[in-house]
Amino acid sequence: MTPLPTAPLPTLLAQRAATDPDRVFLQEVTGAACTYGELEETVARWMAALRQAGVQPGDYVLSMLPTGIACVAVWLALARLGAVEVPVNTAYHGAVLASAAEDSTARVAVVDARWLDRFDQADSPALRKLTVLTGDGSQPGPFGESAFNGAPVAAGTEPTPLAEHDVATVVFTSGTTGRSKGVLIPWRQLRESARWCIPLDDAGPDDHWYVPLPLFHVSGKLSVHAAALTGARVILRESFSTSSFWADVRAFGVTTTLLAGGAARYLESQPARDDDRDNPLRNVFVAPFPVDPEAFAARFGVRLTTAFNMTELSCPIVSGWELGPAGSCGRPRPGASCRIVDADDRELPDGEVGELIVRTDAPWETMLGYLGAPEATVRAWRNLWFHTGDRCWRDAAGNFYFVDRGSDAIRRRGENVSSIDVEAALSGHPDVAESAVIGVPSEWGEHDIKAFVVPRPGAAADLADIAAYAERTLPRFMVPRYLVLVGELPKTPTNRVQKARLRDWAGDAPAYDRGR
Repeated sequence: MTPLPTAPLPTLLAQRAATDPDRVFLQEVTGAACTYGELEETVARWMAALRQAGVQPGDYVLSMLPTGIACVAVWLALARLGAVEVPVNTAYHGAVLASAAEDSTARVAVVDARWLDRFDQADSPALRKLTVLTGDGSQPGPFGESAFNGAPVAAGTEPTPLAEHDVATVVFTSGTTGRSKGVLIPWRQLRESARWCIPLDDAGPDDHWYVPLPLFHVSGKLSVHAAALTGARVILRESFSTSSFWADVRAFGVTTTLLAGGAARYLESQPARDDDRDNPLRNVFVAPFPVDPEAFAARFGVRLTTAFNMTELSCPIVSGWELGPAGSCGRPRPGASCRIVDADDRELPDGEVGELIVRTDAPWETMLGYLGAPEATVRAWRNLWFHTGDRCWRDAAGNFYFVDRGSDAIRRRGENVSSIDVEAALSGHPDVAESAVIGVPSEWGEHDIKAFVVPRPGAAADLADIAAYAERTLPRFMVPRYLVLVGELPKTPTNRVQKARLRDWAGDAPAYDRGR
């Protein structure tokens, strides 16, 4: 196999534009396409617009953009200016959006026009200072205080040289016991994530990577990066659609994709067809696994791989194409060390469940820290190992198995949900005194969200009304499916909610079900 390029992604794409400008790199399923050369021109226009909006080297810049050419171009333009992209979930609004904006310290935001009103509505002094740009990717358009005249990058504004330790992006992930935190991801970490998530040994320029994934998550970004490493084409769709998946695969000659959240289970739940294997798809990363991985692979004529990863890491545990024992997420990749430890960080013997901790041999392959949260960074890195918060175990052959999240974090439809954020939103309802949120098993894998609500004294709390309030104030993926009225929450002597007891109650308490 030819050695993979080591340059940071913006530098690599500039090199490809110089050597192969007419080769298509990005293709949207809606029809728009972009060669390496055209991408360079688009990035230059965005650099001019962002400089005119006041973006300076070292600035953090908020973005809320759908998966598409513009999203990639803005990311690259900010990096070339020496600024840092802070992409936020396109479902964010209200207090959750305001919190992300405040944490980012951004003065400028790049926002798709359809979501502009969310920034007007969010109650945050920081958001009122933002300048908003929008556009179709080739021609940024003026909004708010900014303007764009289509001029090329001004003289003397050469792209900032980038190194592997520079911050590539800030991705928000759910905290295990508190608010969501922004993860500072260096270019080297992103490259290693792209290198190891799907084995690239036989990948090449004839591959077409299907990315129906958000670019505000690492899964979307590493897919674009992996395609760039091998000179492949990227097929972009704004979001995953079960009904469109196989039509897109066939129409665009897709060979490689990531199936995250419940995507694989949605696909295998569809009625079998005689032409299920009649497709170009061959390489599939999947997490969590379908119910029967071997049957899934045989039905669709693909090979599967999986891994353990987090926003803070770079795929430290991988399976490769030869899947290990049932339920295993693989073994540590070269250059990654993994241990299972007890509460005092003492390593546990094989077969015992404990917390997974990780570190890498080479520098810059893990996060640089949490944005504006040094104490959380130190806690995560205590004893010089990154603490995942996840409960896992290892067998005698060295295979690792994920058991459960050892925290209050909830995983729903491919998104991490902080219970603290959901509880804070529910407590804003006038009839709610307090609430506690847990994850419960979903028929699609991962979790559904269940909220235990304590009404204010004398309030005639109505769960349907509280559910509607949650829909108005929370991103859709954070809205509880189940709501339960309780007189009080079980608490420790120090007044902390005992969520372990709530999990014991979860199957017995009658609940309002939004799914019905």
